[in-house]
Amino acid sequence: MVHRLWLLAVGLCLLLLTGCERDGFPPLVEVHELGPQQVEVGDRVEVTGNGFPVGRTAKLTFRGTLYRPDEEPIAGALLRVDGTAVSATRIEFMVSDDLRVLFCGRSEHTTFEGELEVAFATQAGGSGAAPVYGILPSTSFDVRVATGERESRAAKEGEMILKAHGIEPELEGTRLRVANVTPGSAADLSGIMPGDRLVAFDHVRVASFADIAVLGNRERLPIIVRRGETATEESLWLDVDVHMLRPSRSAVAWSLLVVLLSVTMLVLFGRRSTWFSSWIRVLAARAPRSVARGRGGPGIPSLVVSVLVLVGFAAIPITRYLVVRDLDLPIVGALSVALGAYVMVSEDERGKAWQRIPRALLLLLPSMLLVLGTASLVGSLRIADAVRLQGVLPWSWNAFRDPAWLLLTVLWFGTFVVRVRDASWGLPEAMPQQGSGAGRVSGVMASALGVVLFFGGWRVPAALEVSRYGDAAVLLGIALFAGKTVLAYGALAKARHAIAPLRSDRVVRFALTLSLPLVLLALGLGALGWYLRPSSVVEASLSYATFGGTLLFALRAFLTLRSPTFRTDIALS
Repeated sequence: MVHRLWLLAVGLCLLLLTGCERDGFPPLVEVHELGPQQVEVGDRVEVTGNGFPVGRTAKLTFRGTLYRPDEEPIAGALLRVDGTAVSATRIEFMVSDDLRVLFCGRSEHTTFEGELEVAFATQAGGSGAAPVYGILPSTSFDVRVATGERESRAAKEGEMILKAHGIEPELEGTRLRVANVTPGSAADLSGIMPGDRLVAFDHVRVASFADIAVLGNRERLPIIVRRGETATEESLWLDVDVHMLRPSRSAVAWSLLVVLLSVTMLVLFGRRSTWFSSWIRVLAARAPRSVARGRGGPGIPSLVVSVLVLVGFAAIPITRYLVVRDLDLPIVGALSVALGAYVMVSEDERGKAWQRIPRALLLLLPSMLLVLGTASLVGSLRIADAVRLQGVLPWSWNAFRDPAWLLLTVLWFGTFVVRVRDASWGLPEAMPQQGSGAGRVSGVMASALGVVLFFGGWRVPAALEVSRYGDAAVLLGIALFAGKTVLAYGALAKARHAIAPLRSDRVVRFALTLSLPLVLLALGLGALGWYLRPSSVVEASLSYATFGGTLLFALRAFLTLRSPTFRTDIALS
């Protein structure tokens, strides 16, 4: 009995030892180096080693942690890239835009630290053969956008951070050198000396000022410097001085002036406001009491086109853009506005078609301003960039990021409801039917555009995107996007009922007197945040407050509509 137990223990030890290898097999190829380690889109990367099968496709797997400026590290990342074994000692792959998005996500720079596995598929019919693979146990890989695309704002902030901590920096090509150190400063106390070159700042490889960023919850940051002209690197710790990271007085003054001007325009040209409950009562009293029954189905052509619109937007997570890579936001916005104009002209029976076009364009002015304001806050004309700014949870969506984005969200809801108020979305039977299909497609496009700009789009947790379940994460994101679009379409359709009885002059007044001040106010608030540059803690608090305020607003409206006194007033009206 004791002999059998001893044999069992030995067998378990051998099993554990063999389990340390991949599927019980030792590596059959050698992996020596990955280079270059700092790359941009268009660069060629080589993996050197020995024993690579020439001409075969190599499966490169990066396992480790992703470090991005001003973001929390993402541990447990698993990224897969295909390469080609051009010789027995070299594997090559190109840094494409898709690879940059894979590593960087919505950031512009990512430093990977971890291990690299190189594997080759077994030949056909060789299911029992040992897998061909090798591992580079410790490596670093730096992926960034092209230098010309880097945001000047991030560079200015990075330079300001260094100066606030006593470092007078000099940029020499892709090298950031310390020209001088203020005596007694945080940099001086940490051991940084004039002539040092900054190699890494908070685990992120430094090649420009844009790579310098400080998270609001950090008190000490690890940095790596290279002394003089030697290759010796030294690790240091820098104590963060958050009190010195403040904007200039002129920046604050100009931002406050922009906000004051926007508020003044809103007060001068906006309609006179009423108490909240009274406003809700008036709005609900104007809404139709019932919906006509017996209306026809959605219509096969418009349903097919609506589905195609959804499929087009849902393809962005895979194709990275919808129409043209750098201009898909204005192009899609222009198509949406054109479709809205067609709906208005076809549904309006007053006068000839050419006489209705100016009125339709007038009502579409808020939509044009909305696209302009959104592109200004995003800082890009790509729809994918607007989605990358957002997170998964509601308070991390653009709609609740800050008051500026909330104003644009309200403008989106109001303008798209206004522009299709004469369009039949298949609701009242009394509406003309010749343009109902176009109106429905316009509503779907408006809903999809609102979801990608304000309500998180197809965002899923970043840790899931870079894990082994990355393909499933894409499908999950598409499903979330479709569900959000359906909900947004329903909300627009419900709101359309409430404003259907409004006279055209009131609609035009809304388009002219509210849209421009709202956009200017949103841009002013965005500029204020741009200059003030609050810490991550302040930004998160602002998002929570904006989301909570919106939730309380909706709850109060719901309670007002459900109150017994309100129902009595409506019944008597």
